[in-house]
Amino acid sequence: MVLVLLAGCGGGVDAGGPEGADGTRSTSTATLTPVPVPTETPDRTATATATPMPTRSPSTPGGALVVPGLTAGGVADPFRFADGHRDAIGDGPYRVRTNVTLVDADGTTLYVQRTRLHVGADGERYVYTSRTGTDESYPVTAFASRLDLWYDGAVATFRIERPDGVEYERVPATGTGPVTDLTGHDRLVGLVSNADLRLVGRGVDGDYRVAGQQFATLSVLRVPPFLAAPRNATLSMVVAEDGLVRGHRLTYTTTYEGQRVRVVRERTFERAGPVAEPAWVREAVNASRQSPTESESRRVVRGR
Repeated sequence: MVLVLLAGCGGGVDAGGPEGADGTRSTSTATLTPVPVPTETPDRTATATATPMPTRSPSTPGGALVVPGLTAGGVADPFRFADGHRDAIGDGPYRVRTNVTLVDADGTTLYVQRTRLHVGADGERYVYTSRTGTDESYPVTAFASRLDLWYDGAVATFRIERPDGVEYERVPATGTGPVTDLTGHDRLVGLVSNADLRLVGRGVDGDYRVAGQQFATLSVLRVPPFLAAPRNATLSMVVAEDGLVRGHRLTYTTTYEGQRVRVVRERTFERAGPVAEPAWVREAVNASRQSPTESESRRVVRGR
């Protein structure tokens, strides 16, 4: 899931964590309260041997399919697996929750991002919210401490909160708007294409548990800026009987200035009720004296 900020809102910002995509780096950041992180230590390291991207195939190595693309032996077809997830979501509405956390060996949270996406029927309208905080010891500053977005199928309205105030911007948009890969389909293809996944169990609720620890291409880990030597990568997923990926969790260890840093990326999907326009959108619309055009975006309010 990638949020593309249009016009005056800047460049592209990855909604899944600090990728350095916005080009904004600073040592002036907020101090965070540490949050709990898993303490398990995987017993295998990620490998850097690249393998070709798989192609669609009708074969099902590992036995019969239990859900689209998944057999008892693991993910047989990454594309069919991701397609099955997207098909299970259907026309919506649904919610996507993404959490990214960086924690050093002392338990200090260097970076945390919490994003929430609520997509309406047919993906025509959605609400997106991102909250970000960074410890002063980690020299990366997010585009905004909080970013809210309402997309109605034609116009994207932003609420951008920074330490010096709040801005509203409205810009025209087409298709799915500023947020791409709404269902997480493309991210799933990348993850399962590169991980050595196995079906490890099934819960009393009927959901399948899938896990793996070997990665063919380390770029799929999306290592944040200034972190090096990714290792001990693990991926776990919970998959419903209809193919819906209820959630996936990617963890790995990196090094920052000689110290160990743990990266945790979590995402969950769930069906939801209708999406509603946030209350703050009316303020942005009322403050704007004209509709946005294709060539401009209007900064309509500033200050708290």
